[in-house]
Amino acid sequence: MNNSFEIKDLRRLRAPKGFPETTKTTAARSVARKARKTRLHTFSTDRTSRRAPWNRPDRYTSPVPERKGLFLVLEGADGCGKTTQAKRLVAALGKGRSKKPLHVRDPGGTRLSEAVRAILLDRAQDRLTVEAETLLYVAARAQLAAEVIAPALAAGRVVVCERWTLSTEVYQGLAGGFGAARVRRLVRLALGDLEPDLSLVLDVAVGGGLARLRRERDRVESKGDDFHALVVKGYRRLAAGRARCAVIPPGDEREVAARVLAEVRPHVG
Repeated sequence: MNNSFEIKDLRRLRAPKGFPETTKTTAARSVARKARKTRLHTFSTDRTSRRAPWNRPDRYTSPVPERKGLFLVLEGADGCGKTTQAKRLVAALGKGRSKKPLHVRDPGGTRLSEAVRAILLDRAQDRLTVEAETLLYVAARAQLAAEVIAPALAAGRVVVCERWTLSTEVYQGLAGGFGAARVRRLVRLALGDLEPDLSLVLDVAVGGGLARLRRERDRVESKGDDFHALVVKGYRRLAAGRARCAVIPPGDEREVAARVLAEVRPHVG
């Protein structure tokens, strides 16, 4: 059966003789609507062509086996303590396990993703547009997912990741003006159904995170107080109505670690 349909074929469609012109028009429009809905036109009807790489059985990538691991993400504004808490969480979850948790950062974790990270954080890239910035983050994330995260989850490992798609929704989508909904559409195209089992947003007072930094700020950290205030508020706004997402109140390092672990424990088998 031929699964292709071209617009020019509509020209050959005619209503039976004797039908009023309005009926002909209605018939043609009905066929056109049906063609659009079934996505025939000149495109393939094979839905696998639109899947993310690990869900698409083709000659380039093999499908990843059923997901058996646990995907945990630490989110939050710059300076909130993600790296510190990620290390503590990995250490706590690794006790008594034969398969040690995997700690990764986004962007990063692969050769390509680390190269993209260097571009994104380079202060010399002061003309980088929010559109280009968003696409670079999504590209680095897609490579990390396909090369590292998806295989680790398939092998039954716990993956602890610093930042994921919520960061791009907040930084580029809300604070940068690209639009959170547009970010989600891009993410869906790049990652398919790969989502965290639990995202933990480390809350921080407006301006409090950057005040903790004791090093030279990178390009993103140098965007200004108004931008970072929008980031803090954006995290609170998006996290409030999101499933599988918990906000961790500020505190000292041990208090925050205990709150993070308390949220994670019910998800750990």
